[in-house]
Amino acid sequence: MTQGQRFGTYLRQLRLVTGLTQESLAERTGISSKAISDLERNPARMPRLDTVNLLAAVLARKPEPHRQCTAAARPLPFVAQPPAQAADTPDWA
Repeated sequence: MTQGQRFGTYLRQLRLVTGLTQESLAERTGISSKAISDLERNPARMPRLDTVNLLAAVLARKPEPHRQCTAAARPLPFVAQPPAQAADTPDWA
């Protein structure tokens, strides 16, 4: 699942759990219903942080879902781990 798909899926789930339509969510956030629809179904759409905050303020009233919503939109970057040292390589090498 790509980052955009993950956010879109999470946004849709939160919206459905709260019983809101895309139109009612649009009214409450000031974001167009087309933008909400695009975010839910188009993984190429990456939400701006202010958009995420508007959506989270309506959909995620508790801190943990708000954090999860933000994390779905902006996951931490992948940090590569150094390769494991071979068993026959001395520690000082």
